[in-house]
Amino acid sequence: MMRPSWLAPAAPPASAAVRRPTGASARGSARAAFPGFRPFTLESEELVRPQPRAPTQPTPAAPTHPDDASPPVPTAASAAGADDAATTNPGSASEGPRRLLSSQDQMALRWGCSAGAVLLRQAVDSGALRGALAEALAALPGFAGRLVLREDGGMFDLGCTDEGARLLEGRTDSVSVQQVLDEMAAAPYSAAGLWDPWPELSLPPGPEAIAQQRLPLASVLLLRLSCGGCLLALSAYHAVADFEALQTFAAHLAAAYNARLRSPQQREGAAARAGVEVPTAGRGEEQAGLTPRARGSDDGGGSNAAPPLTAPPPDRLGARFEPTAVEALAAPGPPPPGVPPRSLDSMSHLRAAWPLPPGLAARVVAARAAYHGRYRGGGVEGRLLTVPAERLAALKARAVAELAEERARDGPGGELAGVDWVSTNDALAARLLQLLHALPLRRARPMHAFLAANMRRRLQPPLPRALLGNALGAALLEGMRPAELSLGRLAGLLRRELAERTAAHYQMSVHQVGSVVRQYGSSGLMMSMALSPGDVTRCNLAPEGPVVLVHWDVDHGLWQFGPERPLAFLPLSGTPANTVRYLASPGGGGVALGVWLHRLAWAQLDEATGGDLAAAL
Repeated sequence: MMRPSWLAPAAPPASAAVRRPTGASARGSARAAFPGFRPFTLESEELVRPQPRAPTQPTPAAPTHPDDASPPVPTAASAAGADDAATTNPGSASEGPRRLLSSQDQMALRWGCSAGAVLLRQAVDSGALRGALAEALAALPGFAGRLVLREDGGMFDLGCTDEGARLLEGRTDSVSVQQVLDEMAAAPYSAAGLWDPWPELSLPPGPEAIAQQRLPLASVLLLRLSCGGCLLALSAYHAVADFEALQTFAAHLAAAYNARLRSPQQREGAAARAGVEVPTAGRGEEQAGLTPRARGSDDGGGSNAAPPLTAPPPDRLGARFEPTAVEALAAPGPPPPGVPPRSLDSMSHLRAAWPLPPGLAARVVAARAAYHGRYRGGGVEGRLLTVPAERLAALKARAVAELAEERARDGPGGELAGVDWVSTNDALAARLLQLLHALPLRRARPMHAFLAANMRRRLQPPLPRALLGNALGAALLEGMRPAELSLGRLAGLLRRELAERTAAHYQMSVHQVGSVVRQYGSSGLMMSMALSPGDVTRCNLAPEGPVVLVHWDVDHGLWQFGPERPLAFLPLSGTPANTVRYLASPGGGGVALGVWLHRLAWAQLDEATGGDLAAAL
C-alpha cells in the first residue's frame, strides 16, 4: 500500500541537510556542525487499535515478549475494513444528537496538532510501547477515533471508531543523545527545525481532508539515536487535545509502558530487544528500581533517576470529552463590571466575512498568509533557548520592585490596585513583550498580546483536569506600548488580566463561538484576526500582528518512559509565527523557551540583542 504523500518523510534538499543556526548560535566555528535528526530512516509504520490489557496473571518463567497477552495489532494496510465499525461504535457520528467535540474544540480545527517530544537517555522497547499504546487507546478511545462531519448542522465531530493511532519507528545514525545535549548547552539558541523530525509526519492543515481521508488523529514516533537513547514524540489533532489533554494521553501511555516493564523477566526481554545491558549486581538492584543501562550511555540511573508511574495519577483518570459542561459556561454578555469588552480573539466564518464561493474564499486566505508570511516576513523561523534560573530570579525581583513603585505612584484606585504580586512567568512574558515591541517593525504602533491560559482550574466550578479536548482562554493586552512601560507595570497588567478578567472573557468566547458554529457550521470557521483587513497589528498573519505567549505546564513525570526522567522536552513543529512557548526545564532551575517569528523580526532582534536573546532578557 502506497503511503500518502503527506506521511512520507521528504528528504531535505542538500543545502538543508546540515542547517546552521543564525545569530550567536552560529559562533564557535571550531565546533562541528550538529547534523540534526533529519533525514532519518523510517523503519516501520503501523496502526495500533485499542486493546485493554489482559487481567494480571502469574508471570511465566521465561516470557518472550512484554505484551504477550495482547493480540496481533493490525497494520495500516489492514485498516480498510474499519469503516464498518464506524456505523455501530458508541460515539460515532451516526448516533445523531450525541456530540464529543465542544464549540471550543471547533475553534481548534485549523490549529494543527498538539505535539511534544522527550529526549530519553535509555532505550524504549518497541514491543512494550506498542502494547502500552493499545492499552492507552482503550482507556482514551477518542485518540483512536476519526474526524467526521455530522449531518445535523454541518459540524465536525469525533467518532470513537476504534480505527487506531499511528505508531512509527525510525532510526538515525548521525546523532547521539550526548550530541543533542552538547548542542543545547553550547549555544544561546538554535534553529528549532534542527531538532524536529516531525513536519513530514504531521496531518494536513484542514479538517476537510482529515475527515475525508479518515486519517489517524494521534501518532507516536519512536526515533532511536546513535549509541543508545531515543526521541519519543507524541502528537494529537488539536481539536481532540490541547496541551493539557495531550499530557493526559502521555500519562496513560507512560504508565502502561512502565507497568509492562515492572518484572525482572519482562525487563530482561525488553533489554535484549532494545540493545541495552542489565546491571549484574543482583536481583536486589532490579527490585529497587535500578535500570537497564543503554550501551554508550554514561550511567544507568544517574542523577535523573526517579520512580516511574505505573498507573495514571488520580486526577488523570476518568478522562473524557464533556461538551455539555463546557458549553454550559457560555455567557452572552455584556461583560461584568470592571471587565472591558474585546473582539480581537473572536471567531468568524468565511461565509460571513467574505460572501465568496467557499473555494475562492479559502484561496484568498491562503494568498494573504503567503503575502504576509513569505513576501513581507521572509518566512517563519523557530529558535530554542534556555533562560537560567538566576536570570529568571533577577527578572522577577526587578518586576516586583517596580510593581511596588508603580502602585505607590498611582495611589489608591489605580489600574494596578489589587495586584500585589507577580509570578516569574509574568515577569518573563513582560520582558519578552518589551523586546519585541522595541523592534523597528513594531515600535511606532500599539501592540496586542495574548497570554494563553488553561482554563480547567480557573473557572468556578472548575473543569476536571482530565477533561479532553480544549479549554484554552487567554489574557489580552490590547493596544499597549510595552517598550514604553516599566517591567513591573507590564507584569502587573498581565497578572490583573489573568486573575480578574480571563474567566469572564472565556465564558463570553464560549457563547460567541457557539453562536457562529450554530449559524454557519464549523467548516470555514476561522479566527477573525486571520480575516482582518487593513490594520496589520490586528492580523495574526503579519509580522506586526498579535503576539501569543503560551506557558506549557509540563509535568515531566507524566512523560517518563522507564526509570529516568526526560533529559529535555522539545516542542514540535507547526507553531505559527508570533508565538512564544515556555516551559520549565526537566531538571528545574531554568526555563526552556521556544520563539517563532518571521525572519524579518529575527533580523531586527538579532541586531538589537547581539544575537543573544537569552542574555537580553
